[in-house]
Amino acid sequence: MDVQIRYVVKRGSSYRFRRRPPPDVAAKLLNGKGSWIHTWPHDTPLTVVQAEAQQLVARQNQAIILARGDAEAELIEEANRDSRGLIRDYTPAELAWYQNQLHDGEMDARTAALANALSHGGDYQRDTVSLTEALRLDRERHSSDKNRRPFDLAIKLFVAVIGDRDVTRITRMDVSEFIAHERRRGLAPASIRRHLAALRAVVNRAHLDMDHPGRNPFERHSVPGGGGSPSDRLPFNRQHLELIDGYIETSSNLSPDTRNLIRIMRDSGMGPAEAGGLVAADVSLDGEVPFVWVRQNSVRRLKNSSRTRQVPMVGQALEAITDAVERAGDRKELFTGYGASGRGADFLSATLNAAIRRAGVPRSPRLTSYSFRHGMVAALSAAGVQDDLRRRLMGHAAPDVHGKYGAPNPQLVKLQDAMLAALEHLGDIADSNYTEAERLT
Repeated sequence: MDVQIRYVVKRGSSYRFRRRPPPDVAAKLLNGKGSWIHTWPHDTPLTVVQAEAQQLVARQNQAIILARGDAEAELIEEANRDSRGLIRDYTPAELAWYQNQLHDGEMDARTAALANALSHGGDYQRDTVSLTEALRLDRERHSSDKNRRPFDLAIKLFVAVIGDRDVTRITRMDVSEFIAHERRRGLAPASIRRHLAALRAVVNRAHLDMDHPGRNPFERHSVPGGGGSPSDRLPFNRQHLELIDGYIETSSNLSPDTRNLIRIMRDSGMGPAEAGGLVAADVSLDGEVPFVWVRQNSVRRLKNSSRTRQVPMVGQALEAITDAVERAGDRKELFTGYGASGRGADFLSATLNAAIRRAGVPRSPRLTSYSFRHGMVAALSAAGVQDDLRRRLMGHAAPDVHGKYGAPNPQLVKLQDAMLAALEHLGDIADSNYTEAERLT
């Protein structure tokens, strides 16, 4: 079949539509088993198959919405019935005690519906909160303890595709449509998964605040592909690094910030957000060992407490951080395009990865800006640097309780010596680690 149509496969000379509905819908509409199936005669034109398949999907989507809507209606009806019985049979004091018991712990959908009905005199009431309003309320409650950019971006993207829906009326089909749209426009699967996680968190908190009994529509969606977790990344080999070094040295299109960030990450093992979030107060260049503090600041948070560390600046990293400080002048942030005044970690990664591709490094989800960090881990190991120093330089937690004893802060001179030894081994990665497409020869 030249044209790919959802749920349609070609069997011999005819086309067959087969779609398995979600389990909860199948239990209601298909007695818990079976699929929606439709077969076209062998001489049916492909354009007709495509049009009719789209109509089938639209009708089935509506059936799913109605089936789930009926289930929610039954839940609300049950909550109203039970709450009215409790109001009738309990004294006000007993009712107050019972309501406190309902709220003591995590509530399932039935308990949440009952609590809602009791609080409204035996008549369940659905609050109306749009997705952007839910985001605003969420920001008011949590703005002091987390970076809001991922949440703001996820809501913006979803609203642009689906609309500013009431959070209790968003369906799983809406979410599936959003995922399909983002994949069509070329967004990486890992990025889509991050957006879904942010959306899921905002809607989940809104549901809890509203005592909404329905299931969070952003749960349990699969976004295949990408291989995008940091653990899947590979270090750059020497050929990759030569291409990158040559590009940042000669390119007239590369901004000073991007050039400095690449050089800092190359010779320090810092991650993109760690380097991009540096402020002037994090940098110390006047002592015997120039270093930067990787720590939480007004620009960015850290992944965990183990990531807080002092990293000696050596090689290209020292040259780049010195240039970055001079360019910043009296400005607090060293890299304004990526920190609090910029567009965040996703924009930073995209900018760095684009520069890496322009340098000639093969396009692969395993060869990204994060590969600099993996490269330093490999180089420290190849140089024979002892485990406690490697962990301290990279911000890795001790593997067991024994690693937490002793002096927590090795001398900076020892860390500097370890980093200098590692630079001699940067890029010493065997070709067998790469696919044919990831090699340069």
